[in-house]
Amino acid sequence: MPPVNPIAVLCLSWIPVLLISGLPGLIFPVLDTNTYLTIVIGLGAACSGSFVGWALVRSSTVPKIESTVHVSTRALVRWHMAGVALLAIYVLYQGLLMLPVVERIGGFGALLSDGGRGFRAAQAAIRADTLGDGFANGGLLVAVLGYVAYLGYVSLFTGALLWWRGRRVLATIPLVLLGAVTLITFQRTSFVIGVLIAVTALALSRGRSAAGKPGSGLASRSGRKPLAFRIAAASTAVAAAAAIVLVPLQLRNAGTTNSTGLRSLFEYLVSGVAGLQARFTYGANPELAQSLDSSNFDLGTNSFSGLFGILSRLGFPVDAGAHSLEYYTVSIAGRPFATNVATGLNDYLMDFGILGLVAIPFLLGGVAAASVRLIGYGRTWLIPIASLALVALFWSFLVNTILKDVRYAMLAVVASCLLAFLGRKPSLEAAEPEAAAHEEHADPVQHSAVRL
Repeated sequence: MPPVNPIAVLCLSWIPVLLISGLPGLIFPVLDTNTYLTIVIGLGAACSGSFVGWALVRSSTVPKIESTVHVSTRALVRWHMAGVALLAIYVLYQGLLMLPVVERIGGFGALLSDGGRGFRAAQAAIRADTLGDGFANGGLLVAVLGYVAYLGYVSLFTGALLWWRGRRVLATIPLVLLGAVTLITFQRTSFVIGVLIAVTALALSRGRSAAGKPGSGLASRSGRKPLAFRIAAASTAVAAAAAIVLVPLQLRNAGTTNSTGLRSLFEYLVSGVAGLQARFTYGANPELAQSLDSSNFDLGTNSFSGLFGILSRLGFPVDAGAHSLEYYTVSIAGRPFATNVATGLNDYLMDFGILGLVAIPFLLGGVAAASVRLIGYGRTWLIPIASLALVALFWSFLVNTILKDVRYAMLAVVASCLLAFLGRKPSLEAAEPEAAAHEEHADPVQHSAVRL
């Protein structure tokens, strides 16, 4: 497999988490046999599915095709900016959704003065009211607007292609907007997931984006920036990302016993495994040896809560998906820590028992590996599907975000269709690279003027 593959991303997240979580005295209750068995079974299933998915895609049945995305850079920029515009609308949409939450807790002054106590409780209460109302009182229009605006996330994938064409400022605009979403909603996960998707798409699209026609004004930038410039740009990006992640946490937890700053990031890292252990200790999880009687399980309401929430609002006789788990207090490095996460494996176990713990990671690993191999065979339109599957496997050390939110499935389909549309036939500028290069050398003054 190439360096970016399902097994690699599982190891990258899970091995450090398990090594840290297993240190003596770090977590209480300490990890027991049920917790380790759950993790071993889930990760083993994901790895097995990855090998099977990789093996099923063979050159004898799936012939290789040209893997480069031949599309005009000008057209790519046009579609990218359309996605950016939608993403900007999504930022505004999220800001409007936050107004009732802020009003319920007493206004922005109360939010800043008491560290945001009651913030999540208000969010949960408003969500419960929304689900109870179904799509009445204009709820359907608001929901549709939110889903349409969410499609602005496709700019993460067009941005990955633009990055390799040298249009790096344009490529990073979506991440800036996602940072704005985080600062508005005080939810850092949305930003971290967006960064992971962008980085994964960037890695999968490397070498697969044909540069624009020289002299078009949108051609790939040649040459590397000075080292000092690159160091300054990287430092600025890291500082901005740290602020986006830490500032909302500071606002939410200031004045409480909850941690802020770098300590909170460490607790965040191990809280998934700690929460999984707590649920075994306090009896929230079914025993591993329990029979697969469907009446004992939640049948998908945890793993696919977004889908169940939509079905419930549409009037189907199903339970609304659980937006979050109940909180358990654990001890991390001697300090009490309240957590409502328990890794993605917990959802599969609660929904379908051992069958879910094996089947869902197996299928997820298989989809990820097969799509990565198909990208290597030239099916570049699968980059969004592969990216989301890989991020789902990586982020499973904390929570089951990608599968919980049905919008990610919608995004994968729409973004893949867009890349397939853009790459459906070679563009003029990609089909005639030699002629374009000859034209540039024939009249360098003219092209210099155009680029200026």
